[in-house]
Amino acid sequence: MVHLFELCEIAMLLCFGFSWPLSAIKSYRARTTKGKSLPFLVLILLGYVAGITSKLLNPNGFKWYVMFFYVLNFCFVSIDFSLYFRNLRLDRQAADESLQALQFAVVEQPLGRRLVAAGGLDQDAALGVAV
Repeated sequence: MVHLFELCEIAMLLCFGFSWPLSAIKSYRARTTKGKSLPFLVLILLGYVAGITSKLLNPNGFKWYVMFFYVLNFCFVSIDFSLYFRNLRLDRQAADESLQALQFAVVEQPLGRRLVAAGGLDQDAALGVAV
């Protein structure tokens, strides 16, 4: 027999269960870590581990239907957690590309303008083109 407290717990897990996939989809599409908190995701994962452990150690018996939602939500948060690291790599790549783009400056020369790298190399030399 399912008790009211179990139904309330399942309702809570369902609400979280709808939220986590949406969060993971948003992370996947955003391709950035902006607005994400790694410590928050770690705490959520630890919370689900504690909840799963609690259900496994429950002396009143194992309820598979409650455990199912804990494990499902843990999986969704784990996906979001892994997307954080993918997005962190993408953020770093974008920052590197921005930095490389800023390393060239326009310099006035008698024969016209030419891009010169911060280190003094001209555009062709910096790109490895034979002059």
